[in-house]
Amino acid sequence: MGPVVPILEVLPAAEGVQLVARVQGAPERPMIWRLTVDTRGDGGRSRVAQSGETAGAADRPLATVRVNGPGEAQLDVFDHGRLVASARASFQIP
Repeated sequence: MGPVVPILEVLPAAEGVQLVARVQGAPERPMIWRLTVDTRGDGGRSRVAQSGETAGAADRPLATVRVNGPGEAQLDVFDHGRLVASARASFQIP
């Protein structure tokens, strides 16, 4: 098995930013991914989580999330319940 590379892109979007999650280099067998996004705003904190399976097709996103407050995101990849790769990104709203 080659290296598993989680990718978190932070892209400008109308009224905030868009987070795009991908996994590159996963083996042919499915692996589980989990994206967690924490944001802060005037009304407090918010957490959004998504998860699913991937076989490492980095050409299409696993998840796309649009946020309108500053915060952090983490993409974790698991193989048979064991964490094998992780990526983190912080973002501010322009």
